[in-house]
Amino acid sequence: MIDPLRRARTAALYLPALAVLAAVAIPLAFVILRAADADPADARAWLWRPRTAELLLNTLALGLTVVAASIAIAFPLAWLVTRSDLRWPRAVTLCAILPLAIPGYVMAYALRSLGGPLGAGQALLGVTLPRIDGFIGAALALTLYNFPYFFLTFRAAFDRLDPAQAEAARALGAGPGRILLAVHLPRFVPAALAGALVVGLYVLGDFGVVSLMRFDTLSLALYTSWSRMEQGALLALILIGLTLLLLAAEALVALRRGPVAAAGLGEARRPRPIPLGRLEAPVWLALAALISLCVVVPVGTTLHWMLAGAAHFDLGDLTAAAADSLSAALPATALTVALAVPVAWLARRRTWPARIVERAAQLGYAIPSLALALGFVVFALRTVPSIRDTLALLWIAYAAHFMMLAMGPLRGTLPLLSTRHEEAARSLGCGPLGVLRRVTLPALRGAIVAGAALTLLAILKELPLAKLLAPLGSRSLAVSAWAFADEALFADAAPYALTLLAISSCSAALVLRAGREAA
Repeated sequence: MIDPLRRARTAALYLPALAVLAAVAIPLAFVILRAADADPADARAWLWRPRTAELLLNTLALGLTVVAASIAIAFPLAWLVTRSDLRWPRAVTLCAILPLAIPGYVMAYALRSLGGPLGAGQALLGVTLPRIDGFIGAALALTLYNFPYFFLTFRAAFDRLDPAQAEAARALGAGPGRILLAVHLPRFVPAALAGALVVGLYVLGDFGVVSLMRFDTLSLALYTSWSRMEQGALLALILIGLTLLLLAAEALVALRRGPVAAAGLGEARRPRPIPLGRLEAPVWLALAALISLCVVVPVGTTLHWMLAGAAHFDLGDLTAAAADSLSAALPATALTVALAVPVAWLARRRTWPARIVERAAQLGYAIPSLALALGFVVFALRTVPSIRDTLALLWIAYAAHFMMLAMGPLRGTLPLLSTRHEEAARSLGCGPLGVLRRVTLPALRGAIVAGAALTLLAILKELPLAKLLAPLGSRSLAVSAWAFADEALFADAAPYALTLLAISSCSAALVLRAGREAA
């Protein structure tokens, strides 16, 4: 007979899973309910208007452009640091992932403030640069922010390649270009699909960059129609539908291709580096231009505006914004990690309830945060109006949206743990909660820290949820930087953007350090 106490402890492990499922399903249900309130004839007329089609085409064009441009940058960059004799590959790799610590709207703020007769370009270089905005500005800012995702996936794929295939092709007379096209490219489709999914979902839900660049997309239209709830809910459903289509398309393509396996067993040794020869100088010029655009320009431009507005700098406002950011981010990170650990542990069992909750967490991360925020607002107004302007609602929204980030390191580490210690603990009478507390959690310390740092970094940079769900009177660093930049008050935005860059850089460094410890 099963001990009732042990059964109760096992059931308690499913409470966090149910909380995650509810946090994702409830706002989606209320978005659907709010859209259903609209008159069917008015809804059809509004959805089929030319303006909606224009927004949809703008969103798709921006997403495809950013994905293509990111691949064009990331793939040769990953090849250079893994297959060529490029000097200082570790330094180049570090510079290539630094843009992840720079929020996309800060990148857009820096690029937009460069041009014009009063721009940073005129002040720093003595040259009046053209204004960067519209479709080109949005595509450039989003590409510079997102290409590191592709770079990391391509770099990992290059490290897993069997060098014998390239050496065999080289022995048959194939040059580096032919080897790249015939041997490497076909095996990078899974990595490209993974990167395209992450980048495509980000572009689909982006609001900060497109608003600063004045380029109309579905997400920006959702924000501007916020006061008209029915129309906002219809736009949110379009965004959710595109998200589901993107997820389904990626899964279908991956299923049709099947697993990609190496022809041989592979080798532990690294392949012989391919000499760059005369291409070394142009390669370094291209790398310098890339690093300048994605790191030097945002940091340098922000510092310039910071110094230009030093006379009007208010330390009290900056301190209050930092306090607002941390008061939302730290408890939300703790809540997210506290839910992620038992959910990731249960997901190891591969039972159907665990798989449902895992898919819910993935969906919560994939859904654009503007649509998720609308669902939480409608839920609060219809059920518990008293939590509408509280930090608790914001914490729950952060946890629902960023659960997958906290689970990522845990999902990668849990399969590597030996089950012997857990079995020994069970044989001594420990129930599931006791095994989790005494055995599993100490072994997952590095993965938990990595997940917490990754979640904290994402929450600090998150703009839509902070803008729409934060209590009245609260104004985080992200919201302050975006609001001033949106009004072209670049000097006023600089202190908040620079502080956000500093905190994000520290969080990113903690992610890298914790990831090395977890490995």
